[in-house]
Order: sequence, then C-alpha cells, then structure tokens
Amino acid sequence: MRQLNENYSNSNSVAVLGTASPSDMGQIFSYNGNSVRMRKMNGYILVCLTDFAKPFPDKNLSHIVNSKELSDYVARMSEIQNCSSLDLLQVTKGNHSDGREQGTWAHHRVAIRVAQKLSTDFAIWVDDKIEELLTTGSASLQPQLPNFNNPAEAARAWADQYEKNQALALEVQQQQETIELQQKELTQSAPKVSYYDNHLLSVNAMTTTQISKEIGMSAEKLNNKLKELGIQFKQSGQWLLKSPYDKWGMHETRTNIFTSERGNTHTNTYTVWTQKGRRFIIALYENDWDVKKVIKQIKGELEPAA
Repeated sequence: MRQLNENYSNSNSVAVLGTASPSDMGQIFSYNGNSVRMRKMNGYILVCLTDFAKPFPDKNLSHIVNSKELSDYVARMSEIQNCSSLDLLQVTKGNHSDGREQGTWAHHRVAIRVAQKLSTDFAIWVDDKIEELLTTGSASLQPQLPNFNNPAEAARAWADQYEKNQALALEVQQQQETIELQQKELTQSAPKVSYYDNHLLSVNAMTTTQISKEIGMSAEKLNNKLKELGIQFKQSGQWLLKSPYDKWGMHETRTNIFTSERGNTHTNTYTVWTQKGRRFIIALYENDWDVKKVIKQIKGELEPAA
C-alpha cells in the first residue's frame, strides 16, 4: 500500500475530490472480514481504493490503478463529464475535519473498473453496495461468510457464533423469567384488579354533589331530602339506599384510599349514583318530589338490577 500511495503522489492523475459536507454519509462495509469504506457526496460515491488491496494480497493494485487502460478511461470520462481528470482520484493523509479519511479514494465509476480487475465476485459486491448507496443513501451491512478454507478464520467464526448463541440463550432465559414473574404478579393482583374495575372505575357514576349542582341544590340539602322521602339513610358516615331502592341498580359503592398527616394509609367508602339513579333524582326534582308519580312515570327504567 505504501507503493500504491507513492505512485499516486507522483502521478498527474492524483487530485482531491470535492470535500464532503457534514450531511454526507460514510459507511464501512465488510467483505470477507475486510473493511471497505464508501462515502456518498454530491450525487456520487467516493470509494476507498486502499481498502481494495486487503482482500487480494496477491494482486498488484498499484499496477491496476496506474495502467494505461484505467488512465484512458479516466481521461475520456473527464472529457465527457466536462470535469478535470484530477477530480476523479485523491490521496488523503491523516483524518480531516471535513470528513475525509486517510487512504486513496476514487469516484465510484473508477472504483468499479478497479474492482473488476481484482475479482468478478468482488466487483458484483461493489456494484451492489454503490447502487444501494446511490438509491437509498444507505446500504445493508450484511456480514460476509468466513473463508472456511482458512483454519484460523473458520475457528474465529465458530467462536464468534458460539458467543452469540450463548448471549441469545441468556437473553431468552431472562425474558422467560420476566414473563413468569409478570404472570405471577397478575395472578396475585387479579382480585384487586377486579375490585377496582367493578367498584372504583365506573366512569358513568356520579356523586351526590355532581347531581345536586345539576338541579341547583347543595349536596347536604339533597341528601336530607332523599332521607326525608325514605329513599336513603346514613350509617357509619355513608349514605345507603333503603329497600326496595337498593335493588334497582341506582347506586354503587366506591372506596377512597388516602394518607393521613402522620403517614398512615386509610380508606373510606361512599355511595355514588349510576345514570339510572341520576335520572330518578332529576325526575323527583322535576315532579316536586312525588315519589309515587316518578316511579309510575319511569317504571320501565327502575327494574330491579340483575
């Protein structure tokens, strides 16, 4: 590779391509375990020819790049594209703040011709990656199969796969343990969940305060009026419906959990009205609290709850 870069430095065909903007995407691909760098910029792909030499140590990359065939191609391409032949190759030493990395780089059309001289399979692989980058801006990073004719590479591949399998097995085991723990927690909390669903989360239920506001009364006055009519009574601080009203599905019981100033947890229960109960109270108000008239009027709505 030193010879390759020196040949480029002494050649008239060497130049620096336009620098990459911060938005230009660079990717590193693996071909048979060897890295190949490519960068999309200004509508074309910049390919690192230095990386081409690694998979083919028996090929003279410098001879290919400096051949008359490639030089003629670069010269003719520059004429047709109305650009300088110096714009088709670059040698970069060290990393630059504009994104350029060390190595010998070429326009993708030039890189494809070089790849064709190295290997047909490699040239097809390069074609595919360049086409993906030009089309989508990114290319798949699918790993190449190891060379199983090389004992060291094959052993390394098997060891890597074994580690991946072990890690995957551990992950599956941890996921299974998590699922079992969640199922156990769900089983233990099932009664509590059912309780909340049935008693605490009835979104259609309303408090006496809410209904009293609808008819322009205070909650205290409405509770006392219902007590006076013999519909409800108070026990242990909770208003409860008398028979037969408690069988008509007009009410529910909720539990409120709160923490005292001393940090102790307490609960209290209270009665809320279903939509059927709300309709009953509003009908009482609209009919001057005539219970018999209201029951007769909305008898079909006050069937005993199942």
